[in-house]
Amino acid sequence: MATCVLLVGLNLGSISCSSAGRNQQNLNHAQSKVKSVGLPSPIPALHIDSLIQHGHIIEISGSSDPSAVVMINGQTASKIFGANRFRQFLGPLPSGTTIITVTAQDEQGGVNTQQIAATIQ
Repeated sequence: MATCVLLVGLNLGSISCSSAGRNQQNLNHAQSKVKSVGLPSPIPALHIDSLIQHGHIIEISGSSDPSAVVMINGQTASKIFGANRFRQFLGPLPSGTTIITVTAQDEQGGVNTQQIAATIQ
């Protein structure tokens, strides 16, 4: 009985089901291609709920996957209200427009980055 292997979403060429020996060769070839190409990591959730201005200080709050580390302009955000909520104060910021970069990275190496323009009058 022949064993067939179906790899979905990868362009690895065809895998034959003609015989067990041939299948093993094709599977080994496909596995070596997967290792060399690498599979993309899933992207962690990142939701920015609010930006509140307190003079020249910006308060940023939101949520992410529980295992994700959230960085705001290079600073680790404080996790609160359970494992998936964060809140961070940023500043004091200079007058004018500042780009705020919020990044969530999970344990598998997946990264989700959002940028927000904040203008201080």
